[in-house]
Amino acid sequence: MRKSFLHAAKIEFEHPFLEKQISIEAQFPQHWKIMFDNFNWITP
Repeated sequence: MRKSFLHAAKIEFEHPFLEKQISIEAQFPQHWKIMFDNFNWITP
């Protein structure tokens, strides 16, 4: 498989120059959900 399996639903950090809190959220990737379904794994 050519893609990594690292995913974060949410990540937060303080921007080093702006000194502002940055928050980023991402849905579980659809192609991973399909793979999880094919293997009968539980999706997060």
